[in-house]
Amino acid sequence: MSAYFEIDKTLTEQINRTIQTPICECEDCQYYYQYMKQLPVTAKEFFVESGIDPEKCQELWAYFPNDNGYTHYSGFFYIAIKSSPIQKSFTITTDWKILDYGFCSFRIRLEYTTDGKTILGLEAHLPIESHRDG
Repeated sequence: MSAYFEIDKTLTEQINRTIQTPICECEDCQYYYQYMKQLPVTAKEFFVESGIDPEKCQELWAYFPNDNGYTHYSGFFYIAIKSSPIQKSFTITTDWKILDYGFCSFRIRLEYTTDGKTILGLEAHLPIESHRDG
């Protein structure tokens, strides 16, 4: 089996259309959903190229804001993958890959497969908005 994988955009888009996505109503999760709607183009590129809707995180955990002005999130997406003989710009493995955009960053990796679904683990490091301070 290949050590490198690509996300199958077409099949991943089909998964995103057919799965139920739990939406948490807590303030931290709502901030994540709003931030994902407004991602700058450079940060959105990975999601678009992979067929992932970043607002459809299947599980989402928010951790308390850090002293450095960021909140850490963890979760996962269901995706479809195909082997890749070589490493490319959006190739993924079971090791963490960092997508750093300065104003926000993501860590992604293949977690495991269960019931025929592949899971892409996600950690997001997002800036805290000033409206959350008051």
